[in-house]
Amino acid sequence: MNNICFLLKASQELDEAACVEMKRQGAKYVAELLSDKSRNEQLEFWIKRTEILISKQKKTKSNKIKMPNMIIKQILGKI
Repeated sequence: MNNICFLLKASQELDEAACVEMKRQGAKYVAELLSDKSRNEQLEFWIKRTEILISKQKKTKSNKIKMPNMIIKQILGKI
């Protein structure tokens, strides 16, 4: 939900109260997903989600590094 809030803020005005509400809805959703799971199943869920998050962060970091390099190469190519 944090990503959604960030994207919405970037594209339009979104007040803090709306972001807080979105976070609460996200927390409620996750609580419902995990409500019938055993402790081990919950642990597996969080391990998997953490791995997905780390993977996305690595891709984002990689893209941030590539973009400036691509722009520099384009500029140098025009000179």
